[in-house]
Amino acid sequence: MEVPLGLTHVDGVVSNDLGRGIPVSFLVDSGATYSLLPQGVWQGLGLQTARGDGDHFG
Repeated sequence: MEVPLGLTHVDGVVSNDLGRGIPVSFLVDSGATYSLLPQGVWQGLGLQTARGDGDHFG
């Protein structure tokens, strides 16, 4: 039996402490340690990086 392979996405909402949320689509990676958000999403919600220094990828 052949199992189809592909990418799995889950729709969700990322929210800040004030209840403001932005819809996002997450790529599911069962081996991932961290979840990443586009810079515009976390900045738009006024969130800080885990380090609090604004460090981000790419």
